[in-house]
Amino acid sequence: MNKSQVVLFAAIAPSLSAWGNSPAYSVQFYRPQPGFEHLETGITHLNNQGQVVLTHFPDQRDISHYEIGPLDGQRTVVERNQGDWTYEIRKLHDNGHMTVGQFNYFTAESYAARYENGAFSRFSDIPFITTSGTSDGGFAGRVLRGQPQRPFPTVLKDGRLQEYTSILQWGGISDINENGFAVGYMIRPNDPTFYPAGWKNGEYVSFEPQNGVVFGGNFKVNNADMVQGWEWHWNESGTQKVDSPAVWKDGKVTRYRRIDQREAWWPTGGFNIHGDYAFEARDIDDRTGEWLNRESYVVLAGQTYALNDLLPPEYRDTFFYSTAMNDHRWIAGSARDPQTGRIRAFVMRPVPEPATVVGLALGTVALLRRRQRGSSA
Repeated sequence: MNKSQVVLFAAIAPSLSAWGNSPAYSVQFYRPQPGFEHLETGITHLNNQGQVVLTHFPDQRDISHYEIGPLDGQRTVVERNQGDWTYEIRKLHDNGHMTVGQFNYFTAESYAARYENGAFSRFSDIPFITTSGTSDGGFAGRVLRGQPQRPFPTVLKDGRLQEYTSILQWGGISDINENGFAVGYMIRPNDPTFYPAGWKNGEYVSFEPQNGVVFGGNFKVNNADMVQGWEWHWNESGTQKVDSPAVWKDGKVTRYRRIDQREAWWPTGGFNIHGDYAFEARDIDDRTGEWLNRESYVVLAGQTYALNDLLPPEYRDTFFYSTAMNDHRWIAGSARDPQTGRIRAFVMRPVPEPATVVGLALGTVALLRRRQRGSSA
């Protein structure tokens, strides 16, 4: 092995270790903008450009403000509630556009909304419940029709509604990607079950059970047309039993390994182009319904890890709740900062980040070669 090869191996070796059996992450906590330091915070959206939606939690339950802008820079603080109306940011796209919904708790009215020039406003006067959208300004969700009112999966684009249908009667869209692939659920009369459903450019896509096991959830779909959900089956009492987190792609379901036997598994918002997946495991008190023994997990490159196991030792005993993940495998959410004791927004970054390590290695090799040529001249 020559000197250049030794340097190349030394530079790349940490990345092979970090992305092997034991990935490693650094963590950084983020405080609110000046004047809001007393509020507790979390991150609900994180795009591939380093932009975030950071949220304020005055009482650990509801959101009072959003901070919108760069992760490491000046963010704009916007009030979430304006009179009787509340604005909900549903998606932050890589071009900086945001999908926003507007709703009224008192009248149950809902509309598509927008964020421009540091303020929220209604986008359309067509009643519409927004759950997702596309970077070109499209909205996805559901409309309510009939008496009694029933939900129907619908897309709002260019001021026009396109209603989606299936073999069942009612439902809604939970997410849509840039390819026009929408995922959600359908329900039938007198049946409380939510059946997974999808639509590619308006055409119905069925998620058929495999060997008695059903793919469900349909929380998110990425731009590789991978669908985030779980596998479940009917147990002897006639209720649904979740088996494991899973991802659907082109009719094939990939199950992710369960680390323990918790009663409930729930996606928490992280899902990226690689199919990496953040979720929470919890037990449930049958008497009170209270969540017990909560722990966050993440799937990276097909392997399941307890989120805390990826962190430096000083953070291993802190509960980190993951709500966002980007294609660089950054993980964001909220946790109690051991330094301050307050709930703070956090971002975890891979250590070292593979692209950075490879770039450093190649640059080092190029420098050594130039030096070798210079010494031989």
